[in-house]
Amino acid sequence: MKNYYHKNSKIKFIVSFFLAFAIICTSVPILRADAASRNRYATAKYYITESDVTITTSNLKSRLNYYYDYIGSGYVKNPTNISGTNVSNYLYTVPSTSKYLNSNQYIEWNRLIYSGGRWYVLGKVITNEPEPTPQPTIKPTEMPIVTQTPQTNKKFIYTKGTKYYDENDNEFIMKGMNFGNYMWYNPTTPQTWYNDENSYKELAEAGFNTIRYYLNYALLEDDSNPYVYKQSGLDWLDQNVAWAEKYGIKILFNMHIPQGSKDVDSWDIPQGSLFLFTGNNAAENRNRLKAMWKFLANRYKDSAAVIGYGLLNEPRVAYTGSIQSSMANWENYAQELADTIRTVDKNHILFVEPTTMIIDMDTWEPQIFEYSDALFEIKDDNFAVEYHFYYPIEFTHMATNSEYAVGSTSYPNYSEVDVCNPSWVTNIYYNSNLNNSRTEWQYVESPIYKAEDLNYANAAYATLRASNMGKGSTAYFDNIVVTVYDENGDYIATAKNYNCDKYDDYYVIPSLFDGLPGEVAYSENGGINNSGCIVLKNTTGEYTISNSNSYKHFALKEGYSYKISAYVKVDGATNTADITPTLSFVKAEQVDVIDKSYLESKVKLYTKFMENHNVPMYMGEYGAFVATFEYGGCQWVSDMLDIMKEQGISGSFHEYKPGLYSEYSSSSNWCVRNDSLYEIFKNKYTN
Repeated sequence: MKNYYHKNSKIKFIVSFFLAFAIICTSVPILRADAASRNRYATAKYYITESDVTITTSNLKSRLNYYYDYIGSGYVKNPTNISGTNVSNYLYTVPSTSKYLNSNQYIEWNRLIYSGGRWYVLGKVITNEPEPTPQPTIKPTEMPIVTQTPQTNKKFIYTKGTKYYDENDNEFIMKGMNFGNYMWYNPTTPQTWYNDENSYKELAEAGFNTIRYYLNYALLEDDSNPYVYKQSGLDWLDQNVAWAEKYGIKILFNMHIPQGSKDVDSWDIPQGSLFLFTGNNAAENRNRLKAMWKFLANRYKDSAAVIGYGLLNEPRVAYTGSIQSSMANWENYAQELADTIRTVDKNHILFVEPTTMIIDMDTWEPQIFEYSDALFEIKDDNFAVEYHFYYPIEFTHMATNSEYAVGSTSYPNYSEVDVCNPSWVTNIYYNSNLNNSRTEWQYVESPIYKAEDLNYANAAYATLRASNMGKGSTAYFDNIVVTVYDENGDYIATAKNYNCDKYDDYYVIPSLFDGLPGEVAYSENGGINNSGCIVLKNTTGEYTISNSNSYKHFALKEGYSYKISAYVKVDGATNTADITPTLSFVKAEQVDVIDKSYLESKVKLYTKFMENHNVPMYMGEYGAFVATFEYGGCQWVSDMLDIMKEQGISGSFHEYKPGLYSEYSSSSNWCVRNDSLYEIFKNKYTN
């Protein structure tokens, strides 16, 4: 799953995540997962006892919680005065539909997060694998290389200019599927349940001609026995190559989880390729990866079923003082990997990706840069530049975290826009008609703003503002609506309607404050008619609650007018308190409605590099997560396939399981095929 791109939206997410949780989270404790606990996990219930954990502010860690499975959430019995106290006998119930929880699995809790008045329990699923039968191992210098029988005058898929060509010198476009192989959970034995011969047959019948095959080094090599490769893993790779050849499919081996990545999902800092470039074992990790690629390239150098090698998936590096020098660490090593492979294999294409993440190892803060600007070339006669495409990430990554909530957006979506490099211009500041002495809900609305000059501001988003509330005060916000009026002042439509009936991170990131910072929370039953609402407590000075994530913007139209309104309730506020919904206006370089034309504009970020450098490109990952298929995911995939066909783009869908095989829900079933999605691929690829 893995993820991140599109003006480096993954990095943007991480930055906003850190800012939000640094203020909101009272703690991020690490919970034990000992053997005695596992019976409790299997029942999908977990009791925290005093001996298990003490929640204090010292437990707070700036760590990324991104790609952990979302297991479920529960409610603490008494959510007040938690910080600094022992927590005992609180029950967390996981829905019976929790994904992955099969008879041979248990849940290892890893995070307990308090946000918006709610406790979130996150963790990872552990599969109890049988102890593997000891397998013979292969040392590169001692065992013969097993290869397919060489063919006379055999030719391979190759690159020339911006295109790929097959063995008959005809243009070849990769119509690919990614095989994830459960690699993020570090299996040490082949995951034979993930795919079989029928998988290749099924995909071939739908018109697929390429499999991007994820590798985890642990499948082939143990840390305790480096440079010695396990026969079980090699046999499984050989079997997949044979199946691919039988059904006319090419395999692209991609190093997804390299040496130095272990224990958990590779998207959890500090995991992933980061430890190829920092830490005491960095040099050894690089040497081991280089040796493994040389061994694999030598093994498959004569296989026409292998199209090439993806050197490293979504590389991340340690910050070395500048963005350029940090990226250079990966770029130089990529050249070393390429040169090493070429000592044994001059037949296959090398695929190289740009740096995805740069981390300051002192602060654990990501450095901001444009993903599309990180593209680079290597010195080689037969290589391609790979990139990944998940625009807009708020839609494609729906349900992967609380920010990208299920149903929070859709595709296409003409009321939500993506903005490029927005700069804040102004807010509507006004004195509301709120009576601070009243305790019932009151209707508050802003003056009408007319968009007269789009060169001044061309997009806007909703914010909530409170000033001089006073210690001990509370403000509640509900039913936040942005309305649009035409040139004549007549009502046109509702641009945004936030009824607050479900948790939405849009309102829980404080972006401006002075004085007492206060507390921002979400109440599920404190709103009008016992509905949800946003809650702000104990603040002095001025406080603005907003999240200007691009998908929350709406576009302005010249000559049209806009107004924001909300229902507000106050308790204990001073007479001078000013509590209002407001509109924040921005000037963006580009404002795009989320539709096919938007996707086309993002694809151009990468095809421009191809044209300028005369090199082939490869969209190694594109796709939408399981939950999106209730909100337009099939249309998104259909539009992407049309764009790729129109522009001759090679690419691979992420991924086979879950992805093609999953239910239409965020609780995926890896045994159920999404037939609607399968038919889209089949119709596009075979007609």
